[in-house]
Amino acid sequence: VDTIARSGGNEYFACERGEEVALMVNNLGAVTPIELSLLAHKALEYCRAAEDGPKLRVKRLLVGSFKTSLDMVGVSITLMKTGKHVGAGDDGDAAADSFDDLLDLIDAETDAPGWPKFTGREPGAASACFLEVDRSGGGGSSSTRPLRGEAERASASAGLGQLALSQEEQTVAATAIATACDCLVKCQKLADDLDRKIGDGDCGSTMKKGAEGILKDQLAYDLTRGSAIAAGLAESVMKHMGGTSGAIYNILFTAASTHLQALEESPENIAAGTTKYMAFVEALRAGVAAVQKYGGAQVGDRTLIDVLHPFAHSLDPGAASVTADLNKALKVAQVGAEGTKDMKEAILGRSSYVPADALIGIGDPGAVVALHWLAGMVVACRMIDERET
Repeated sequence: VDTIARSGGNEYFACERGEEVALMVNNLGAVTPIELSLLAHKALEYCRAAEDGPKLRVKRLLVGSFKTSLDMVGVSITLMKTGKHVGAGDDGDAAADSFDDLLDLIDAETDAPGWPKFTGREPGAASACFLEVDRSGGGGSSSTRPLRGEAERASASAGLGQLALSQEEQTVAATAIATACDCLVKCQKLADDLDRKIGDGDCGSTMKKGAEGILKDQLAYDLTRGSAIAAGLAESVMKHMGGTSGAIYNILFTAASTHLQALEESPENIAAGTTKYMAFVEALRAGVAAVQKYGGAQVGDRTLIDVLHPFAHSLDPGAASVTADLNKALKVAQVGAEGTKDMKEAILGRSSYVPADALIGIGDPGAVVALHWLAGMVVACRMIDERET
């Protein structure tokens, strides 16, 4: 901030003491929300400092992931003038520098998923910097908003009607996530051994790292709505998993979150009698479709799509028994995973460079780990269902 704002500090930007500005603190990709909050707090504090700082009036504080690079740890700080600088234009001089219209542009409503939703006010106390990730879904970047209390969280959940998750359903979701992650941790050696034969040998390790990250982050997930859960998973895999798997699963969960958010916010869909299980099935299919769109894989290409696609499309949105439907779909997914052993040609990934004869009898590691976390999710739902009956 000092380098930007100090008089003569650079040739591109000059600030006078007391000048009105907007302060943007940008997450370059891998900074955690609490670290970003602390940095924003310090930047705001310094901008306002009278003795050793520039004593600027910060009209807007924007904190989030606006311009990122994969797995880059760091931030960038931007200052933008938003008003007439001190001593200029006080006599009505039309030629004086004025940036009043920037505030209107900053505050303008937008559907851009990475833009903070609460920009239309001057930041108050230092506590205004402490933010949490917006789990509302949308695109791949995160936006931020002030921390919500339990009352506000409950109010937001109440607006979802029949798509709001009950306390029991939140418990099911949390248990399913934890059990799926536990299965990924346990299958590390199996997946690495498979990947060592046809790839670079780190598939299981990569998935284990992502699973352990999800387990740590899960305590902060907003479990009151499906879109928020999916958005939380998307952010966790982006932060912790890395590699191609991290990108693929980020696409999967981000697309699912976007679909769920559209359902949650649409009176037409709610009025049409969309159930929570219908929403789950549709969101999973939307996520799989996004992975296929951006990754290019189709069923039969020897990838995780050979498991996820048949699982998602074997589910019946109107099933009378959710547990029975999940069990049925899991069996279809098992057939898909087993089928990768007989696929002689890999279209995508490192195994596409492996001779066809070397692939026979070896299951695709990505498909195998996908089956394991799906199985963990289904087993968790089955155990809860049996306990309640």
